[in-house]
Amino acid sequence: MFYETRPDNAFRFGDIVTGFALSVPQLESPTPSSHPKDYRVALTYPRYSVVLSPCCSIGHSTILLSPLQQLLRNWFGNPYFVEDFSRINRPMSAQQSLPPEKWAELSEPEKEKRLDFRNPAYALREYFVYDQHTLLSTYELKWKGETKQIGHYVIDFRRVHKVECPMIKSPTECPLNAKVLQLSVDARTQLREKISDYFGKVPTEDQT
Repeated sequence: MFYETRPDNAFRFGDIVTGFALSVPQLESPTPSSHPKDYRVALTYPRYSVVLSPCCSIGHSTILLSPLQQLLRNWFGNPYFVEDFSRINRPMSAQQSLPPEKWAELSEPEKEKRLDFRNPAYALREYFVYDQHTLLSTYELKWKGETKQIGHYVIDFRRVHKVECPMIKSPTECPLNAKVLQLSVDARTQLREKISDYFGKVPTEDQT
């Protein structure tokens, strides 16, 4: 079960919400001036967003959100993903992370190298897939001349937005009418573990 059948009357980490605008400042280059001359603010209004604030930190008129996006088309080239897109949320073998033809193109030394590296491990580390649900709109996606009706969505950990709203006073004192779906405990655990792996990965140069 991916979603909670009896959601809490509160905002929780991983919740799907609606009605929030998201903004991204854009500039050509950093400037030492406190008043940059050339910058833009890109404003988007996604239909759905995901709460990425830890439950205990939701409040003080502030929340962190990531927009739900459509699946990437090239994922349909991997039969292991197509059978169950939520597999992207969990560790997998190196061979499972690639389409069969891409794996076949690798040299034997490269295959052995990948199979020996922390197996299983997360692939597509910056993404987390949300399962389809009747409360979520479907969309069309074309793959190799075929039009597919898709209900799954995905968030990208690289796209996190801070939003300020005076109605968000605490997890329970918030605009509950904006809440669409709540993750089950198991699904929320998977999200917490994968986002922790993404932000907690130690770079090679820092490993001792």
